[in-house]
Amino acid sequence: MSYRAGNIVHVEIPAPDIARLCEFYGDVFGWTFTPLHAGYVFFDAGNLAGALVGTAAPSSDGTVITIKADDVAAKLAQAEAAGAKLLLPPTDVPGGRGRYGYFADPCGNKIGLWMDA
Repeated sequence: MSYRAGNIVHVEIPAPDIARLCEFYGDVFGWTFTPLHAGYVFFDAGNLAGALVGTAAPSSDGTVITIKADDVAAKLAQAEAAGAKLLLPPTDVPGGRGRYGYFADPCGNKIGLWMDA
């Protein structure tokens, strides 16, 4: 990947159960994983790389990572079936700017989904 100054180049997701989150994000979003060591596993989401961090505490407050979906309702249902908790059902963004929703992943991190209008 090629980056410019000011680009986001890496995201870390708290993962006290790294194996469970590898399974979850692999099944629901197709991410791939490369372990660095027992408490740190790199992920590749296709357009952005990051890591699952075993020593970090999950949170539903603060920064939220939002993932593009073709169908927010369908992806929320898939995430729930894989062990996520629904936090906000599909909701239209005012002004025709798309649709979004939130779930808590199996470790409790708040994650957003968004799709074009």
